[in-house]
Amino acid sequence: MIHKLNKLGETDNNWSNLKMIGISTEEHYQWLWEVYLHYGEVKRILSSKRAVGMYGGREAAWNSVGYTPPEIEEYVSNLGKMIEQLYIPTKDIENQHISDIS
Repeated sequence: MIHKLNKLGETDNNWSNLKMIGISTEEHYQWLWEVYLHYGEVKRILSSKRAVGMYGGREAAWNSVGYTPPEIEEYVSNLGKMIEQLYIPTKDIENQHISDIS
C-alpha cells in the first residue's frame, strides 16, 4: 500500500490539536483518511474508500466505511508521532522567552 499525506493543519476543537488528511492506494482501492491527533496520539480516524479506475468515464465515488485497515492505522500512528516531535504550535513559541528557544 502506498500512503500520501496531502494536508496537515491545526484544529480548533477541544480534543485534538492537529489534523492530517491523506490517501492510501492499494491494487484495487484507494482510502481517503482524515486523522485527528492530540499531541502525537491518534484520537480519531475517519475513512472512505473507492475502487481504483474509471467507471462509465468517471472516477468511482468515495464511500464512508466504518473501519480503517490496520496498515493505515499503523502508518498514521507512526506519522503522527514523527510529526509531533517536529511540530511546535505557534502559541507555544510565543509564550517562550528567546533564551529558552536557543
